[in-house]
Amino acid sequence: NYWFFIVFYAYNITVPKGDNDMDIARRIDYFYSISHRDYDTYDQFIQDFNDESYTSSDFFEPFLVYGVSKITNDVQILFLMYGLRFGYFYSRNIAFALDSIPKTLLRKIWPVFFLYAFMNPFWNINGFRFWFATHVFLYGLILFLIHRKKKGILFMLATPFIHFSFIFSIAIFLLYFIAGSRLKIYYY
Repeated sequence: NYWFFIVFYAYNITVPKGDNDMDIARRIDYFYSISHRDYDTYDQFIQDFNDESYTSSDFFEPFLVYGVSKITNDVQILFLMYGLRFGYFYSRNIAFALDSIPKTLLRKIWPVFFLYAFMNPFWNINGFRFWFATHVFLYGLILFLIHRKKKGILFMLATPFIHFSFIFSIAIFLLYFIAGSRLKIYYY
């Protein structure tokens, strides 16, 4: 199962020691800064969000980091939690594509499917917030457009709280939702 492999992969992420600019290194530093703070209560953690220095709309990761840091100060457990979330949505999106394509056609277009599977591959978990939000948005879009389930909208609306830039994806979706599928609007 893809999901379990991604969880395994995430749990075993290693980061080179020393000065590096990898996003995952910043996630590690953030985790250790939260896990070593003396938050006596949850309210003290919430006060950090009311601080004027916190200007991001990303709330998902800080709450995940806080929750994991209350259980353990092992960063590998945080990566495991990243893998559980990222892997779930990644595997659901891949499974949807596999289920939607007839097996006879899949043999003919396997390079296209391969490209789909690796446009946002599992090793992008390094930049967790953006790539996780990408999979959540795609999952919501599939639920809404293909399966006609309105809860897909909720998944899409949640993405700016994972990564702020998805406010633009929602704006584009709203344009589509309001205008409908009119090719002249989008391409001319």
